[in-house]
Amino acid sequence: ALQSGVTFNSGITGTIGTGITFPAGHVIKTYWQPKLGVQEILASQTRVAITDLAIAGIIPKNDSSKFLVRLDASFWGNDSSFNLERSIASGSYEMISPPTDVPGSVTSAHFGGSHRGIYESNSGSMTILDSPATASTVNYKVTFNIGGDGNGYINRPSTFGTAGSDEQLISALTIQEIAG
Repeated sequence: ALQSGVTFNSGITGTIGTGITFPAGHVIKTYWQPKLGVQEILASQTRVAITDLAIAGIIPKNDSSKFLVRLDASFWGNDSSFNLERSIASGSYEMISPPTDVPGSVTSAHFGGSHRGIYESNSGSMTILDSPATASTVNYKVTFNIGGDGNGYINRPSTFGTAGSDEQLISALTIQEIAG
């Protein structure tokens, strides 16, 4: 039989089946969302949401929770860039932890790159500790920009076929709620 008022060796205390207090830095929950397919982004599009690279409806344990947000992406694009964005409740999405002191018309981004060969993909990653300071629903998504000519692609190079040397890749968004 389960006992009430148990103190666990990990420092977690509480009554089983009721509110549990997690020590600061403890991972409360992990969310993982892969993008397995290919997505094409037209050169005329900016800040395009990447299908499947979104995690919505996270209800924080409390308003001191932090979120460790990690994006691992495979892509091809001319002067392309990725952004990690967040909305709280039904508010609008905004870039989390944007770079500061971005001069003139320079694109503010979490990471990016320019195309390599037409048969080669790029990859990049970014990890941010986000502190939304809310107990309301938190939503995350990934957006992609093309800064130069030509279309961009998520999870494949520009030229793609069925040869053994062609690459189809996987991208993923991982979020961990961390006790504050």
